[in-house]
Amino acid sequence: MSWPDGEVPEGWRILPDRGPYVYADELALLRDEGIGVLVSKDSGGDHTSAKLDAAATLGVQVVMIRRPPSPPGVPEVTDADGVLAWLDAHR
Repeated sequence: MSWPDGEVPEGWRILPDRGPYVYADELALLRDEGIGVLVSKDSGGDHTSAKLDAAATLGVQVVMIRRPPSPPGVPEVTDADGVLAWLDAHR
């Protein structure tokens, strides 16, 4: 995982990790760290649902970063069935 160059602002801490996570752990992390704002990317899945549920429970503000649009002409699928259909169409 790479991080931007430069200093992390005072009072900030980067916690590199990957989900999926469980609600109780996310609730404890947000509470123990005194998190007031949660910034997350919209990954298109449910791996962040525990974190978002914990934030809602604690009244933590959430900033969701939307995925950029795909370039024009690039096909998109949203599930395994879509992938299989696309593959079948391009054999």
